[in-house]
Amino acid sequence: MAVTAFDAFGNVDTNFGGPVTVALTAGTGTLGATLSGTTTVAAGNGVATFSDLRIDLSGIGYTLHATAAGLTGTTSVPFDIAAAPAVELRVTGQPTTTTAGTTVTPAVRVTAFDANGNVATGFSGTVSVALGANPTGGTLSGTLDASAVAGIATFANLAVERVGTGYRDQHPVCHHPGAGDAARVHRAAEQHHPKRDHLAGRGRHGVRCVWQRRHQLRGPGDRGPHGGHRHAGRDRATLSGTTTVAASTGVATFSDLRIDLSGIGYTLNATAAGLTSTTSVPFDIAAAPAVELRVTGQPTTTTAGTAI
Repeated sequence: MAVTAFDAFGNVDTNFGGPVTVALTAGTGTLGATLSGTTTVAAGNGVATFSDLRIDLSGIGYTLHATAAGLTGTTSVPFDIAAAPAVELRVTGQPTTTTAGTTVTPAVRVTAFDANGNVATGFSGTVSVALGANPTGGTLSGTLDASAVAGIATFANLAVERVGTGYRDQHPVCHHPGAGDAARVHRAAEQHHPKRDHLAGRGRHGVRCVWQRRHQLRGPGDRGPHGGHRHAGRDRATLSGTTTVAASTGVATFSDLRIDLSGIGYTLNATAAGLTSTTSVPFDIAAAPAVELRVTGQPTTTTAGTAI
């Protein structure tokens, strides 16, 4: 993510080197999410680049807000954080005391989580269950293998045919092509993630010199009568002030000319009816002091816990 300092006229203030700080915008994304990484960066040539920002909780519609002392802040476009790959299973719909031989209700649910405690909604592997603690040698029946949907495997028809107390599901096993070793499972009561409980002047610099609007404003590149190559965007610069002045004793003085866009190699062309025109030497326009920040490198959808 990149944040750039601009002056009042839309020019990048390349002299700005102050610290810029980013934070999660309140009310966006998932409640309780944390932004980590280097959240305060000193700008270089007016641009602060944040290369290791991370958000721990998956969610949609996150935005980041950037601030710097004395400047107007800025907010990024919305972006999403997806869950990282699944690394563990948890029983999130626990079995309850049930009559022997009848279906355990409500249905047992096993959920895949990533390393940050987000439901791994991209996980669609097969999860298997078996009895762990088995006080009376009972047999678990029903569909013991279920494919996860959006990270959740549901076992809707499990039953044990013998009376007993203290039965426990054995660690569910996760099978997923290419997933490697079986993921471990938390078998305690349903667990929740602790965080998841939900100066250049704005005018025209110019010399129209005397008489009418024949002044031409050039940056490095206007391949016009005086040569050079038009610089990208230079044709958008505007000249303001008094651009037509009556000469006095042969001299026309332009005292309030302004150009709104910073750049190098500007020239001014002066014309007067019946006279040969003239062009100034090249000159530069520097950006005015920074007054605002803009996010110029927007964040994009990223996996939770990885660098944006």
